[in-house]
Parts: sequence; structure tokens; C-alpha cells
Amino acid sequence: MKYLLCGVAAIAVLSACDRTGTDEPAPVGKIELRKGDAAEAPDVIAAMALTNSGDGLFTYDSKEVDGDKATFTNLVSTAEEGGFSAESLVFEGLDMIDGKAAFAKMSLNDIKFTPEEDDTGAMGIGKVELLNPTPELAAWMASSLAEAEPAAFPSADQLGFDAWSISDIAAEFSDEDGDGDFKIASLEIRDLKD
Repeated sequence: MKYLLCGVAAIAVLSACDRTGTDEPAPVGKIELRKGDAAEAPDVIAAMALTNSGDGLFTYDSKEVDGDKATFTNLVSTAEEGGFSAESLVFEGLDMIDGKAAFAKMSLNDIKFTPEEDDTGAMGIGKVELLNPTPELAAWMASSLAEAEPAAFPSADQLGFDAWSISDIAAEFSDEDGDGDFKIASLEIRDLKD
């Protein structure tokens, strides 16, 4: 658990670096989502192994598909150790691109991590959102929902998105080195391209 928490903290620190070289924050504008294809939504959901609860790495209580949008509620990982649960997983702009699952927006809400048997502590995240990922990144994420070993992570030239954000991170841990906790209110990365 301690290493997971350190990893999240490291990402937060590195992401806070200003790539423009100035102290001025980058302007934040509205992001327009790519359009999906409602006719292909069932194929995308199948590629993610979410057609039925428990098909892939997760079970869920309910599924609602409306056009190119799909909402899954009360997800629980099927991992025997160290899994997680989430109140909802929402996809918008579902589409198949070059035969691979894609989406314009993913929101994972109210996430709780289950520590492995020999770990003590707790970690929760309020929300993770990804907007307009590249088709390669979306396909990798889709495969990570469906398989224990996901497809290869996209190469640097295939990796990109309009925005990735994470909010309300709270963690506590206790081990032989002592007790600790940390919180991060929000972190957002925009326009990851080239």
C-alpha cells in the first residue's frame, strides 16, 4: 500500500510542473467531446467484457446504455486480493475505430481500494476522468477492463488526450515503518500531445 501511495504522490508532484516555463497557469477552456456511434456501442461494451456482470474483471449491479453512452453502477473487481470498487463507471462517445474499442470520455466515480491481505490502510478517490484519449490509449484501457493482462501500452507517439483529471484522493497507511496519510484535492493534465 505504501508504494501505491508513493506512486500517486509522485505523479501529483511531477504533473504540477509547468511545461511552459512560466509561472502563469495554462488557460482552461471547454473541451468538446468526440462524437460516438450508437450502433457500435454494444461492440465496444463487449470488447471491454462489460456486456454481462462478471464477464471480465468486474461485476456490477446495473448497466444502462443510451445511444453512445453507457453507465455501470456499483462495480467490484473480481480480483481475489487487492481489488477495488467504484460507485459508477460512465463512458460517452463509444465507438469502434480501426476495429478497436474507443470512447470520448470515461468517468470512474467514488473509488475505494481494497488492500492486499498483508497490507493495512485505506485509499479512496472521488473521481477519475479521461477526455478524448487517442484511439490507441482508449483501446489499451478497454483491454485492461477485459483481460488480466492488457494489450501493450501505447508508444509515446500514440499516447495522448485532451484532459485527464483525478480528484479527492485520500489515503491512510500503517506498516512497520509507521503510520501516515495524505490528501490531494485535485490534479489535472491537459492537452497531452506529441
